[in-house]
Amino acid sequence: MLPDPAKVYDQDDVINSLWQQFGEALSRAKRVFVLGHSLNDSFLLRALVQNIEPFNRIAVTVLARENDPTQLDDSAKPVIDKITRVFSAAAIIPMRFGTSPDAGYTGIRTWQEKLDADDLL
Repeated sequence: MLPDPAKVYDQDDVINSLWQQFGEALSRAKRVFVLGHSLNDSFLLRALVQNIEPFNRIAVTVLARENDPTQLDDSAKPVIDKITRVFSAAAIIPMRFGTSPDAGYTGIRTWQEKLDADDLL
């Protein structure tokens, strides 16, 4: 389906079936990494909220500053506010595509290491 915040998934049997499978996959996932998505899709948000617990298993990338890819760009504030409000414990990883082959790697690695340490407890 094309990106459209107002799209309806439950009116198409094939798409509805895919969303059910997606929810099942989310519930089994050890980690969920959301890459390059503004979280304006209510069906996606609902699937994440309903199928992932605890929320520290979620990491969401947001736009990084052009001159400092480790820092959040000011334009990312609305998405950051949504992530914080909906997924209080989710990792927020600044990333800017094309800045370097390692863009966001430190944030991803830090999130993974924290989850691995939590698994040992």
